[in-house]
Amino acid sequence: DEVHYLISDASRKVDVEAHVLRYWEEELELTIPRNEMGHRYYTDFHIRLFKQVKNLKGKGFQLKAIKHALEQMKKDGLGAVLLFDPDNVRYVTSTKLGEWVNNKLNRYTLLAEGQDPILFEIGSAIGTKKMLCPWIKDIRPSKNDMRGSMTPLLKSNEKVIGEVYEILKEWNLHEAPIGIDLLTVSMMQALVKFGMDVRDGQATMQEAQKIKTHEEIQLLEISAAMVDGAYYDVVEAIKPGVRENEVCAVMRGRLVEMGAENVHNVNV
Repeated sequence: DEVHYLISDASRKVDVEAHVLRYWEEELELTIPRNEMGHRYYTDFHIRLFKQVKNLKGKGFQLKAIKHALEQMKKDGLGAVLLFDPDNVRYVTSTKLGEWVNNKLNRYTLLAEGQDPILFEIGSAIGTKKMLCPWIKDIRPSKNDMRGSMTPLLKSNEKVIGEVYEILKEWNLHEAPIGIDLLTVSMMQALVKFGMDVRDGQATMQEAQKIKTHEEIQLLEISAAMVDGAYYDVVEAIKPGVRENEVCAVMRGRLVEMGAENVHNVNV
């Protein structure tokens, strides 16, 4: 039977004051059921949801951003998202590896409402992430084929999707639509084999990321200033006889030197 908790019990489980739960309910416009006496009661789903809100707030997310993310997931009708795009993995988990993993799709994360995100990490980095990223409670080894680097005989992508399917089954979400941002043909074949209802997860992530925190706005301003500075170096470097690849190297080298992690769309 479904367990019901009074607000005092729920606040103890989430480890916040009762008035904080009421504030979150109001800000997020959550509908909390009431018993025959008119008192709020909470279920295990609400406890998981509030713990997720608390976790996100601890990372600096604003309540309006959390509200937007929850609304977007509900609006798109998704039970979960499986993310391979490095930018989306970073957005959800606040973790990143070096440039060499950016086009391999071998880091991915699974996110579902009311659940902590699961980070599937490259083996050698798992221990480091567990030490340095305590906000990610569940870190597991990734198993995919690194965009075809592994022989199909290993059925790596089928193992990935099979593991995800079993996790969703534990969460009772295996029949719900799942949003995925990037796919290879072999991954799509595995998803079809497990009968999963695949939707456009990239669109969901793009919509969710329209909401910017104060820190993200600061980073955008810093990035723009870095690009302006790098283009100054490009102007200084351009002269008769200089090749295009050399000018590109000036731009990329300067941006990386200043701390850029990704350099896209260099126009020279």
